[in-house]
Amino acid sequence: MNIFESLLNFIFPPHCPKCDRYMKLRGDWCTECLAEVLHPHQLRLDSVTDSLYSGGIWALGAYKTVLRDLLKALKYHKRRSVLPGLHHYIRAGLEQIDFSCLQEAVVVPVPLHKERMKKRGFNQVELLFREPMAQRGIPMVLALKRQRNTAP
Repeated sequence: MNIFESLLNFIFPPHCPKCDRYMKLRGDWCTECLAEVLHPHQLRLDSVTDSLYSGGIWALGAYKTVLRDLLKALKYHKRRSVLPGLHHYIRAGLEQIDFSCLQEAVVVPVPLHKERMKKRGFNQVELLFREPMAQRGIPMVLALKRQRNTAP
């Protein structure tokens, strides 16, 4: 831990994103809260969609939990301070998914329209998944381009 991180932890002690209990490291969740919120599961798909995604499509938990608050804080209020907790959550979820059936997996985030990107300043999906997926050796490829500026 560097001096800046130590000072930050002294002024703003790390806490569990769900219950606010003190944690040793920034981004950590207490065991109980993580177990309550983290539920990786494969989504059921129709046969056409299923044939397109050999490894399936996964969800790490239900949106109607503290995850909604954390994601909204990042997406609409630009609170990057929630990223360590979300990264910890994503890494914990990825540990429970078997990637052995995937030969060459990549992450392809849905892009923002250039107007929304200019207004927001970042694509939250890139911020959320780039680091945890890179740690698993799965690259992020910016392969799509948004054509229309749709409503959020």
